Amino acid sequence: MPKLFRKTIAGLALLAIAAWAPTAYGADQNSGQTDFKLGEHYVELSKPYVKISKSAQHKIETVLFLWYNCPSCYRLDTDINQWVENLPDDVEFIRLPAIFGHPAVDLHARIFMTLEILGADNTVHVKVFDLFQRQKQVVNAVAELPSLAQKLGFDPDKFVETFNSPAVDAEMERVQKLIDIYRVNVVPTIIINGKYAYDSGMVGGVPNFTDLADILIEKERQAANPAQ
Repeated sequence: MPKLFRKTIAGLALLAIAAWAPTAYGADQNSGQTDFKLGEHYVELSKPYVKISKSAQHKIETVLFLWYNCPSCYRLDTDINQWVENLPDDVEFIRLPAIFGHPAVDLHARIFMTLEILGADNTVHVKVFDLFQRQKQVVNAVAELPSLAQKLGFDPDKFVETFNSPAVDAEMERVQKLIDIYRVNVVPTIIINGKYAYDSGMVGGVPNFTDLADILIEKERQAANPAQ
């Protein structure tokens, strides 16, 4: 069974590999692979799920689950940002934080959702990745939030207030439900149109990540418009 669907402690073990072993997902593999196989490189969900974004109802929704302190997510971020800039209008791209019941992961998820509610754009998420990964200034406790807020250009009091708000609680609950539905237990993981799913380990590393996304997006496009 593909590891995307392994449960409980196996998922956390894979998360640890992703987080602390930068070469574990084959970062040096060559990109351009086209012979991706269902059941090996990606899985088809047992049933398509309702799309997350109302604006994506007539689009191909693509959802990326990530964690700020995951080296594979950090390496992927530059590629993803460039890829997103060139996505066609019929594709809706959404980033969401991983929530795995691990204190550090869930703390970082709340930081992500706090930034979203405060209206931060993706350049701010890029700054958090840089702080955590390149500068090694990882936030490990709530007491460190005011310092993080200042580094990101936010009022510390407003940031902490938002972090502790019911709005962030609601978003955390929403994302947790999605993670349970899609059985996400390793990052980075991507969901294509609520139908297909894979993580970077399944495709041999970061270089192949967007290649398969392009193929599955086109597959969904053709399924929606068979006459084209």
